[in-house]
Amino acid sequence: MDYLAFAGVIICGILCYILYSYGYITVQTKRALMYIGTVGWGRNLSGAKVKGCTGHTRRVIRFPESRVYHFLLEYGITDGSVVIEIKSKDKQELLVLDQDKKEGSIMVEANRKYYLVVSFQHADGKYEVTWQ
Repeated sequence: MDYLAFAGVIICGILCYILYSYGYITVQTKRALMYIGTVGWGRNLSGAKVKGCTGHTRRVIRFPESRVYHFLLEYGITDGSVVIEIKSKDKQELLVLDQDKKEGSIMVEANRKYYLVVSFQHADGKYEVTWQ
């Protein structure tokens, strides 16, 4: 019976990794009074309403086409800060969006793994990042 429980844990771990690598699971390390996230699978958006949020979230994004993608940040943070980073598979920073730089473009390759990392510092308000 112990082997069956161990096999179940291994299968769950593998399933979670597969879901994360395709962007269906978000890794989150944060502390917040309120966090209501929005992930638009198929709609090319990510955002949240936050209150007293510190930490970060990270999710995998994959692009269907090799081309230049334009990112736009709608920044409604009233206190603290939010920084959005797009990183390559090798964790190299490709684009940084924040309250000063709200849009940018990067060239991506189709079906490669990229990371969308959102960092919070005592943030209150709402943000949304979209790409096309």
